[in-house]
Amino acid sequence: MNSTTQNNIFESKTNTAQELPPCACSRVQVALIYSTLGNCLSNATDFYFTNLNANKLFFGVVLFLIFVSMLLINFRTPLVGDDYVFSLMPDGRRVETISDATGKIIDDYLHWGGRVASGILTNTAVLVGKPIFNFFNAGIYTLLCLLIYLHTVPRKTNLLLLLGIHFGVWFFSPVFGQTILWLNGATVYMWGTALILLFLLPYRWLLEKQNVSWKHMIWLVPVGLLAGNCGVNVSVSMILLGAAIVACSWYAGRKIPLCSVVGLVCALVGFAVCYFAPGMAQRAGDVPFNSSFIVEMMRRFVVVSHVTFVNSIGLILVGFLIITLFTHCEKSFRCQKWRIISLFLFASFVANYIMVMSPMIPTPPRAYFGAVVFLLIAVATYFGDIPFEEITLPMRRLVLSLFCGLVLTFPFHYGIALLDVNMTYTTYKQRQVYIEEQKKLGNLDIVVPRATPMTLYNPIYDAPTSPKDVQYNTDHWINKAWARYYNINSILPEPRN
Repeated sequence: MNSTTQNNIFESKTNTAQELPPCACSRVQVALIYSTLGNCLSNATDFYFTNLNANKLFFGVVLFLIFVSMLLINFRTPLVGDDYVFSLMPDGRRVETISDATGKIIDDYLHWGGRVASGILTNTAVLVGKPIFNFFNAGIYTLLCLLIYLHTVPRKTNLLLLLGIHFGVWFFSPVFGQTILWLNGATVYMWGTALILLFLLPYRWLLEKQNVSWKHMIWLVPVGLLAGNCGVNVSVSMILLGAAIVACSWYAGRKIPLCSVVGLVCALVGFAVCYFAPGMAQRAGDVPFNSSFIVEMMRRFVVVSHVTFVNSIGLILVGFLIITLFTHCEKSFRCQKWRIISLFLFASFVANYIMVMSPMIPTPPRAYFGAVVFLLIAVATYFGDIPFEEITLPMRRLVLSLFCGLVLTFPFHYGIALLDVNMTYTTYKQRQVYIEEQKKLGNLDIVVPRATPMTLYNPIYDAPTSPKDVQYNTDHWINKAWARYYNINSILPEPRN
């Protein structure tokens, strides 16, 4: 073929391309764009799963970023609600010494509740001060995420699993501000749950290993005493879960370390100290039944079921979505951890429905924090068992795209929560300055602006039970706590507009 013929053919193709209708050109352009995006996503997917997902250094960096983000929001969270009560002795003095803190713990045990472990943590936090508490609280949140991760026992370092756990705690924790940020609530619920997961970790190893040395479990004795005393519902659930794991391991013919049995006995002792406390009996007597026992139990069951549904529905839907995707789209994948998933689902169920026997109905949503964490472990265990190195490329792209969406969305959600908490922090700081100014002028009956919380990440948001901001009643317990804390006669919020 000569050069003249080649030029004619080239000109013919060029003219044909120029004569394509505009809609065809746009389709070609769209196809090219989608092709480019697909190639980029494919390259990003390959890079992530081959370089980052199993990278321990990057795993540590993400843990550090989680810690920093929680540290920042903790520093913008003020003392609220019961924090003022726990900061004061019965005679009105502030808690300033170990002797004062010990006296508070004994007084609470005799007249309010039996959670000695939580009392020790709370009064220690009050004693060391809010700035130091902020560092510890951010660290415990990071530890909680890591303990949940360790309970899933993934195939290898799994960055997606760690991020998923962090997002699960952030988005699905009941009243996040009251269970994670509020000083009194964090030490009772988040710190207590972390202790419980730490106690259960060696029992979790029993299901993965043929033999577990007593050296790995001897620390169950002190931790068991504390974890068993953290709260009625989660402590009972913890003890039953540990006993079930020991029974399953024994049935499978594995050697049961003596420390595992001793640990359960210590947990039972810690629970007995809590359950039979004089303060627990007094609180139960203060809330008599208003109807027959059967009718009251039916009412309580309905109330607990409603709260359980509200707290759990999000994680349940996420779990069903993951199971549906990887059960029907990945024929080669079969989850091997249904036994441990079932055990943690059982623990979540127990931690929820034992609240039927609570002296306070409806029970504050924060009391269900441990149950939600057990449910999160069940969902995360299934996700952590997925062999991402073996699943098809389209599924890997889908999973990575969903997580990229969460990673891009989280900063905006976090920013809104931080702004909300910071507004309350600023209001409280201005209020404290104003109170001190009025005291110097001799005014001991003070009217202050109210804080207006906007999200559940604010500890004083929508709180039917503590914590609260000051109320329109000088005899309200929170008003009295503020008045005693700042040594004034009374405090009231400004009238509503």
